[in-house]
Amino acid sequence: MTLTFPLSVGDFWERLKVAPSAPFTLTDTAISSRTDDGQSFQSTRGVPLWTGPVVLAARPNRDARAMQSRIEMMARTGETFLAYDVTAQAPRSDPFGDRLGAASPTVGAINGSDAFAVAIGGLPQGYAISAGDMISIQTASGRLNLVRAVDDVAVASVAGLTPLFRIEPGRFAEVAVGNAVTLVRPLAKFKVEPGSFDPGRQDGVNTSGAGFTMMQVIA
Repeated sequence: MTLTFPLSVGDFWERLKVAPSAPFTLTDTAISSRTDDGQSFQSTRGVPLWTGPVVLAARPNRDARAMQSRIEMMARTGETFLAYDVTAQAPRSDPFGDRLGAASPTVGAINGSDAFAVAIGGLPQGYAISAGDMISIQTASGRLNLVRAVDDVAVASVAGLTPLFRIEPGRFAEVAVGNAVTLVRPLAKFKVEPGSFDPGRQDGVNTSGAGFTMMQVIA
């Protein structure tokens, strides 16, 4: 089988059998400085990216070697894969996605002057987006913008539209009303950080403790 990149969740992420050990976190882009008279200033440099440690569940040694070959190849080549946060696979108010059902949410509104605000439409009435919920927006060009809700709660109206709520990191400039939104297993594109792979330890049957660090790719 010829591999197509980014690897789909079925071809890589879900085959890894990732242990839900740590949530995705954002890289720190803040820079602080202090003047001689004690005033503090803070700015940012670069774009915050999602990252996280990936800990693999124990598996038979033969299966572990097969996954090791793919992980190390990707670390060397910089090839990418799609993944979701296994600790936050769906909104807090709908942990299995049952209430969302067959709804097809989209970006319902944006604030052109505020990249940290978005509203979601196409939701069931009363559907709640809560702080910590992960949200993936797919732009017209196919880029995946993974964001996290920061406001305590944003509830969909009778028309299925939430009010504007705060997100982090900021949305891409190309995000537009009508872009598709994923709330259950929201995806982003990642790569394996070079040199981060730990093959784990083998006993006579299984390999345990394997893992690596992943870093978001937004290109």
